[in-house]
Amino acid sequence: MACYEGYGQAQTARATVQAIRAQARVLRENDDLDTSLRMALTRLDEALALLEGPAPGNPDTVYGSATAAPPGAETLGGVQQKLLFVMAVLQGADAPPTTQALAAVGTLQETLREVLGRWEALREADLRAVNERLMQGGLAPLEGR
Repeated sequence: MACYEGYGQAQTARATVQAIRAQARVLRENDDLDTSLRMALTRLDEALALLEGPAPGNPDTVYGSATAAPPGAETLGGVQQKLLFVMAVLQGADAPPTTQALAAVGTLQETLREVLGRWEALREADLRAVNERLMQGGLAPLEGR
């Protein structure tokens, strides 16, 4: 259940990041936009892209494996992929989970907390600063809806 719930948390954050990136893309195409604000939107988009990472795919539990990313480099998509892999391993066995599988779930929960913490920090600092500038210019703030 922890893998499923963690996957949902990561998906919610990823969907929000994708929505904000799409809104930022549209704003950057505005020819009347101040150059420094356009650059701030670009930097925000780049930071969000690094956090988002690639979309999770179909985990191959027969020939595949899950590899840990370096500390601070895991992405929302990467942690989702690993959660899918561990869910497939756990659901594919007709036996209780091994200690290694349980340890992997615990490690992934810690990793997810770290990635979501980076998302929250980015939202509280970078996104807030860009939104303040947008509102000062009479534009709507970026929202993850």
